[in-house]
Amino acid sequence: MKKHFPLLGILLLAFAATAHGQASAPLKLIQTIPLPGVPGALDHMGIDIRGQRLFIPAEQHQTVEVVDLKAGKRIRTLSDVLWPSTVAYNPQTNEIFVTDRSGGSVKVFNGETYELVKTIELIAGPDNATYDPATQIFYSISGARWAGLPYTLIAIVNTATKQHL
Repeated sequence: MKKHFPLLGILLLAFAATAHGQASAPLKLIQTIPLPGVPGALDHMGIDIRGQRLFIPAEQHQTVEVVDLKAGKRIRTLSDVLWPSTVAYNPQTNEIFVTDRSGGSVKVFNGETYELVKTIELIAGPDNATYDPATQIFYSISGARWAGLPYTLIAIVNTATKQHL
């Protein structure tokens, strides 16, 4: 019984949080922004809160779509990626970091000019990623089935220096 007590506690907390969340109002659609010519398979998006921009990796289109949330329209298409998967935005450096699963890299774009400023080579298949704004570290998984490997690695990229650690 003691082995199962921590799990039971976690499940009870999760149930309580879910029950509490149901008491609030449901989410409401406030805006629809069309992306003509961009097929489905939109992946892990990044956001620029201050600039009100959303960065959308469009896997099948082989682009990252930049959307102005305030204006409600696409403002730019980044096409220097073949298989974008995850996007993160570093507001301190005003740079956009995109995992490119096809080339085994993280592409770095200038947040003002949208030019590709650096390609950080990784092992094949970088996919899901997350960004920690407190440390300016971008973590990306690589390997596994995308690279034909029996294991997965975590790539650590310092976004302030644009270096693969």
